Amino acid sequence: TLAALDKLQGLPEEQKQEAYYLRGLCSTRLGGMTGEGVHWRAAISTFTEAEELGLKTATLYENWSTAYKGSSNYIRAAQCLRRAYEVEPTAERCARAVEAYLEANPQSQEAEELRKECGIRFGSDPGGE
Repeated sequence: TLAALDKLQGLPEEQKQEAYYLRGLCSTRLGGMTGEGVHWRAAISTFTEAEELGLKTATLYENWSTAYKGSSNYIRAAQCLRRAYEVEPTAERCARAVEAYLEANPQSQEAEELRKECGIRFGSDPGGE
């Protein structure tokens, strides 16, 4: 609401980031519970605000991916998972990004690139045959 946004104006940037992130989480949960697109769009919008304010964490990108997937935007969901992997590289995050790219497009070049990178970095081939 406007009153809540007015209160955010006076907060330090770090607190604003957290406020938008938490608001995005609430919208993501509502989207998951109701399946209504309005909640997925609200989550995407508030996660965007959090990132624009400087929040760039793996958990932000993972939850943002969930919101994009809920709104059936599988490419953006995969891109967010890749950002999560880039921010905090783990074999699991790489595998999740590969899976998301393949879900969006079974012939994905991005998935193939990530598979190779995971093989080099972690000695594994996520989603490989």
